[in-house]
Amino acid sequence: MDDAKQSNTLQSKTRSSFKKRKRKRQSIRRIWSRDLSSLATNTLRMVIATLQISSLMNSNSTNNDDDDDDEGDDISFNSQQILAHIPDIVLNNLNNLIDSNGNTRIPNEHTYQHTTLLFLDVSGFTVLTEQYSNDAHLGIDQLTHTLNTYFDRLVSSILLHYGDIYKFAGDAILALWTNEQTGPEQALKCAINLQEKFGTYQTDIGVVLRLKIALAYGCVQALFIGTDEFKHYILTGDCVKHVNICEQLCVAGDIILTKSVYDRVRTSSYCCEFRPIDDGEHIAVKYLESIDNHISGDDDDDERERIQLNERLTNSNFDLLNENHRSSSINSLMNVDDDFCTKIDNLIPSFLLRCVYQRIERRQSLDYLSELRRVTITFINLDISNEQSTELNLQQSMQQIFIDIYELTTMMGGVLTKGLVFDKGWSFLCVFGLPGYKQGDDTANALKCAHMIHSTLTKQHSLIRQCSIGVCLFASFYC
Repeated sequence: MDDAKQSNTLQSKTRSSFKKRKRKRQSIRRIWSRDLSSLATNTLRMVIATLQISSLMNSNSTNNDDDDDDEGDDISFNSQQILAHIPDIVLNNLNNLIDSNGNTRIPNEHTYQHTTLLFLDVSGFTVLTEQYSNDAHLGIDQLTHTLNTYFDRLVSSILLHYGDIYKFAGDAILALWTNEQTGPEQALKCAINLQEKFGTYQTDIGVVLRLKIALAYGCVQALFIGTDEFKHYILTGDCVKHVNICEQLCVAGDIILTKSVYDRVRTSSYCCEFRPIDDGEHIAVKYLESIDNHISGDDDDDERERIQLNERLTNSNFDLLNENHRSSSINSLMNVDDDFCTKIDNLIPSFLLRCVYQRIERRQSLDYLSELRRVTITFINLDISNEQSTELNLQQSMQQIFIDIYELTTMMGGVLTKGLVFDKGWSFLCVFGLPGYKQGDDTANALKCAHMIHSTLTKQHSLIRQCSIGVCLFASFYC
């Protein structure tokens, strides 16, 4: 009942906001805010990039218009919060996910031929979390502050170098650049900046966080899959596999490139050296050693970086559209009717978990969202027999597998939170016991669900050579 009321309220607000589009011309810009809600799988759900919808009011607005504006400001605030959790590769393709009749086109796919991927992994993260959790004098609030402060700086650096945050995966970040000409250089500059400033990061309890960074270049496919209630986005392709292999070669403090990245940056001028590693296929980057940074940081540096980031993102006035279709997409969006825009706005929240979306709608403060709770995690790994043979039907294959896992998990009271494609196959993460889904028998339901998923996938999908599912119960930091 509550969900229905919230849905009706949102639809009512959305209709009201779109009535004003006839009176306003909106410009879309990307902004940075330190106070937005956080998002990351299992441990940290944090994204800093946001979108701001700014409008110019007609000079002869009536009092009723002013009332509508107050409501519009409320919707705009929620829109910023929602869009902050969704990467540009999704936002850039929203107009392609709805056909001329207003029907959602899922599954769908968009290919980026010249993508640079950055895979960043934080070592020391687990030790930090355990020490905060086990020490009676410390608490989740301090852990939240420590993690948000550190990840805030990592994300800010990526955005300053024109990167797009694709996904968080626990203590890792995957970011991408889709510009063929500038992407590799911007990604390398970002990697060097990250290691020099935050590569050795001492927290206030003495745990040192270190970074491992890998870069790869090539073609990726962005797959859009899901149901009416929940949709998801997954990157696949050789570039994704290569950056994962490259990261496995890293130790703390490393920046390692694939040869494809090196070929595009070796003639540029950097304060670094390139050195081949033993396998002969990857290149290590020798950069200036980082200076130990304390968690408190330099407030002046933080403020300068925030100003620089705001100026860079605002002045560039990103238009959220794929550069290859920039002009045609803008023209089409300027001429679409309000009904189409409403469908786009209704589509966006479906890319968020319901528990996250509800907290945004309620404007719950980040300060009160962090908790240490016991959850049951189900990790599903699918070994695909011959992925090359399924490329022509990759969308449909991934779509049906996703639906099967989603429906079975939902039926048993769990939440399908993430899907990834790496060198080890297709992986999915399901969680039992998240806020709003807690039941007394979560662990038993997770085990039953795992058995049902294994049975269903192995019987109905011949392309799956092996289905492996792990189930574990532990206290997880939820933020």
